[in-house]
Amino acid sequence: MSFENQIEPIRRLCRALSLGEAPEWRLISDPETLALAHRHKLLDFAAPAELEPEIGDELLVRRQGQRAMLRRAALVVSAFEKARMGYAICKGPAQSLHLYGASCQRTYYDLDILVEAHRTGEVHALLGELGYVQHVLHE
Repeated sequence: MSFENQIEPIRRLCRALSLGEAPEWRLISDPETLALAHRHKLLDFAAPAELEPEIGDELLVRRQGQRAMLRRAALVVSAFEKARMGYAICKGPAQSLHLYGASCQRTYYDLDILVEAHRTGEVHALLGELGYVQHVLHE
């Protein structure tokens, strides 16, 4: 499939979204178009039932993972508040709620939480109690 044929469904979806019209999600019917729609975050605006079944299933799995992350984040935040630790969630679900009004409108795979520098030892201990393990990627 030529690039022009691949990009045309993406253009039509973007045009509909920008005009507030109902997009034709069934335009995403092949792996190449799916990859482009995913890369450009278009699937974040689709309801799974509006997509072809296999694509809708993939979207459901991704959103279930995001909801699981939200539940884990709530446990961490609750533990921080119980320990009276200052924190700030600076991306992921907090950013999505602020920008889109819903936590699943954008894809995210991690959660960044800022904490008070002088309490990092306590934070590490608390996260360890919750089952988190520190992985050092670079020394």
